[in-house]
Amino acid sequence: MNPNNWFTVFSLSLMSNQREAILLVQSTNNQTSPLPVFVTNPTVNISGWAAVIISFFTAVILLWSARLQFKSQRLKFINEINSDHFYIIYELKHQVEKNDFSARDYYRRYWNQRVREFNAWRDGVISDEMYSRWLRQEKLEHDNDVKVGELSYKEAYTEFRPSLEKVVDDELFKLMDELFESNAPDNATKVVKKRKKLKNNTFSSIW
Repeated sequence: MNPNNWFTVFSLSLMSNQREAILLVQSTNNQTSPLPVFVTNPTVNISGWAAVIISFFTAVILLWSARLQFKSQRLKFINEINSDHFYIIYELKHQVEKNDFSARDYYRRYWNQRVREFNAWRDGVISDEMYSRWLRQEKLEHDNDVKVGELSYKEAYTEFRPSLEKVVDDELFKLMDELFESNAPDNATKVVKKRKKLKNNTFSSIW
């Protein structure tokens, strides 16, 4: 065919379920020539896009569900650890005073809870503000050398620290030492802020 001639479309035949078609064109000198072309089957295209859209919205729904589940589990853990904190320093302490619980068992629970709280803060599960509030209480217990049963706070701290140091990150005791050494009224907040680099914010930064 002469590329300078004008062509008009004569017919377009698309075979079922195939992408190849034959385009018949007719030149001005009435010569008809087949011109193979490739086209997209509209049915295949629509179903393909539908699958993509369905997959996208399914992923969004699953992601949103995972987010809600994560938040729910996180709130449940925070409520649980906060409840345990106050149960130990109030309810369990009261049981020791009534001789229903030994002082050493009390401090064993007490320090296990402190380790748990430190790990939860460092993992980003609980906020700096919540952990600072707990540490303020800790400093009061230390400064007043509160006695529970036959053991005072400082006696228990000295007794339990060596065994805890074998299994607990020493950063906890560095934090405690700095907390106890300062007489600043809100030293807990400063100590926590100073150690923010220790935190793994994976949990707190999600969403």
